[in-house]
Amino acid sequence: MRALPPPPKLADLPPDQFYGDDVQPCVPVDKSADILDLNDRFAQPRVTIVESNHFIPAVEQLIRGQTAPLPRDIAFVLRNIPNHYRALNAMSRWQSMNRIPDEPDVSAPIWTSACYFQRAIDFRPTDYRLRLLYASHLQKLKRFSEARAQFVRVEAMGFESADVYYNRGLLELDAGDLKAAQAYADQAYSLGYPLPGLRNRLQRALAGEGAAAPKAVPRKGSTPATKPVRTSTTRPRPRGGMAPSTTTR
Repeated sequence: MRALPPPPKLADLPPDQFYGDDVQPCVPVDKSADILDLNDRFAQPRVTIVESNHFIPAVEQLIRGQTAPLPRDIAFVLRNIPNHYRALNAMSRWQSMNRIPDEPDVSAPIWTSACYFQRAIDFRPTDYRLRLLYASHLQKLKRFSEARAQFVRVEAMGFESADVYYNRGLLELDAGDLKAAQAYADQAYSLGYPLPGLRNRLQRALAGEGAAAPKAVPRKGSTPATKPVRTSTTRPRPRGGMAPSTTTR
């Protein structure tokens, strides 16, 4: 099994570089304002009110708006709960299919998906789930170096798991670095990751090189992989909502 390089120390990494120019200038979260934290148990009654009025299943599934045309309800949720994982995912999916308004709206701005992810990370910079979601978003846009930077920071924060390794392997495969992809796949499958997608893609990519893709043989005493998080809105969710799975294949 290929060895991975040790993760860098968090203190040695450069600070996040956020908030570039946009049609609607991206504004950091005003932490002095009455902003809700999705993971604050004391905020849950108010989170429930916001969700029930602006984030019903039809909104999350991008079927229709609730109080205004899409994506305004999603934008409302993210202005008030910046680290709302499912709303971030919904905004990313909506913007992958639609353009945001060309004219700025000062009273109810709609920012780019990147802006919403950056605001969320700035709001809660130690939440590794936000960084994994942002990395997945960047990967879909083929912004591989930026996505990799988020994975590096997650690993530097100490959040290393089969799920992280698997998704990092998918990123490296999409970026064309087969050696790195195989190294991360080796780690993921040695920890018992259940999905074969990365292995199957590696087998096809490595076929011409005569190299072997990783086998699904867990290491003795390894920690089982966490089951992928469901993203369907048709089933009950734990209070607060979990981050959508970043696994796309």
